[in-house]
Amino acid sequence: MHSTKSGAIKHQMQLLRQQFAQIESDPVTEALGASEMAQILTDEIGCYRERVYQPMVTLRLFIDQVLSTDHACQDAVDQRLSQRMADGQTPCSLSSGPYCKARKRLPLRLPQRLCKHLRARLESAIALLWGWRGRSVKLFDATTVSMPDTPQNQQVWPQSNRQKPGLGFPLARIGALISLSSGAVIDYDARPHEGKKKR
Repeated sequence: MHSTKSGAIKHQMQLLRQQFAQIESDPVTEALGASEMAQILTDEIGCYRERVYQPMVTLRLFIDQVLSTDHACQDAVDQRLSQRMADGQTPCSLSSGPYCKARKRLPLRLPQRLCKHLRARLESAIALLWGWRGRSVKLFDATTVSMPDTPQNQQVWPQSNRQKPGLGFPLARIGALISLSSGAVIDYDARPHEGKKKR
């Protein structure tokens, strides 16, 4: 039993490495490191079924979607269809449903670990050119984001007190500590938006 599971994991690692090797010039792979990214994926996801939207494919499409100007799920699906056609594979559906379900299957710890890994790589690669008296300088910035208006979100992330109850979207304030040298987010936190408070 144990040897079968071990063999399946080795097979998954080989598949991940092959996927990375096919696109060596990709900036995401270069920034994160192919073998390190494959190892983190294996740690967080383990074995998975062969699908049109495998975890590695889904993650790459999701990163591209977030970085694009449109942010549309349909663009990610179109991109996957183009990839499959270029590789001589059977075309996939143009429906965005399977891609959205695949995104939901990605564990939250996956992007968290990848961000932490990227931060460490960026920080180690950049000398303290922007330091002050030999010290690393950190910046702080914050923003607010609105979220879908669901009862669960309303309980945790209340809407602005300027809006009538039930007519606004839940708001969160996100604060981040940023490295001046690399631009990497060192750490962040999200809290309910409470507006400016008088002291």
